[in-house]
Amino acid sequence: MYPYPQFFLLLYLCLGALGQNAPVNAQGSADASGARASNYTRFADRNYAVGSPQEQLQLDVYVPTGGQPSKPVMVYVHGGSWRLGDKANTRDKDEFFTQLDYVFVSVNYRLSPNPINIDNPDRVKFPDHPQDIARAIRWVVDSITHYGGDPERLSLLGHSAGAHLVALVATDAGYLQAEGLDLDRIKCTCALDAGAYDIPYYIDTYAGTGSNQWFNYVNAFGDDQAAWAAAYPTAHQAPGKNLTHFLIVHQGTLRRIDIAQRFGEGLAENDIPQELFNAFPFNHEEINTLLGSTVPQVQAYNDRIAQFFTDCLAADRLNTALQAPEPLPLQISPNPTAGSVRLEWNPTFDPTAGTLQIYNAAGILLDTVRPQGFPLDYDFGAYPSGWYWISLRVGEARVLQPLLRE
Repeated sequence: MYPYPQFFLLLYLCLGALGQNAPVNAQGSADASGARASNYTRFADRNYAVGSPQEQLQLDVYVPTGGQPSKPVMVYVHGGSWRLGDKANTRDKDEFFTQLDYVFVSVNYRLSPNPINIDNPDRVKFPDHPQDIARAIRWVVDSITHYGGDPERLSLLGHSAGAHLVALVATDAGYLQAEGLDLDRIKCTCALDAGAYDIPYYIDTYAGTGSNQWFNYVNAFGDDQAAWAAAYPTAHQAPGKNLTHFLIVHQGTLRRIDIAQRFGEGLAENDIPQELFNAFPFNHEEINTLLGSTVPQVQAYNDRIAQFFTDCLAADRLNTALQAPEPLPLQISPNPTAGSVRLEWNPTFDPTAGTLQIYNAAGILLDTVRPQGFPLDYDFGAYPSGWYWISLRVGEARVLQPLLRE
């Protein structure tokens, strides 16, 4: 879990320059229905697999207009039972995330046969799908700076089969390692109503029933039980793995609640940051199609998804920039404050050998002070309301304390 409480992370993203290749289409605008304006440029059909022009190995990049340089990156993987769907079917998500100043990337991947054909041994099936997603991530890491994106702030989003794929690639290190990447490259993952956290459970449940679901799973994963065991994200949870922070969104049916909870409990047991979000009353399709919609009734849903990524990326940034190898005693009062604070320091250590630094909640350095002695008074009166971090470092040791400016 993150070492700093998330409720301290009330913040904004520190969110570009465009790069190679001409855009396919430019900015749009709001239509008569009042839909959100399209404040982005789309670069379509980027080939992410070297030497392969086939459309199933392409992605689209949506770059926000304006904003700050070096933006966070959202990689979206569509659903469709591993045999349907297309990167163009983003609904409102492209506009939603680009308005939040993300570079939004929508990925195609090779699809299993449609109509279902389980008799073809040479069909596209597992592990083709997650291998393609890892290859797309490799392309993003290598190329996204040309589109104003920051490859160090990369998040994954997927729905249904796409949710299974982002969860699998974010937990099974083998796919990214095959592309020369580590799991910690992925900072945040949001899985929208996946049903395939446990592949053997689903195949066993539908075996012998004549259900189309059984044929669908065998179409995508084959009939090798060893492959089934490797294909589900729950199998790859383990303590000590440097995994992404998960938001597990699910619909309100009993089966989906059970599947999502078991996946979340496995993550929690292995100290992997995770949150579950019951999106009731939305059904499986609405969880996908309503994300980013401007309909007022879904504003809370949109806010919940956006806030997850905001907090997750900010926590990662703080962990990277401010992690303390060894705690030191520092007391702050009053906290919360309306202006000045007094910092008290353990006299065992020489405070004049230390460096005091003030960061905002997103980890951006605001001020550096060389203490001449303690107690030390510091005036926050010129800073706007919000959460801040006070860091005091002596040698290799550092203490980090949150402060609320009212």
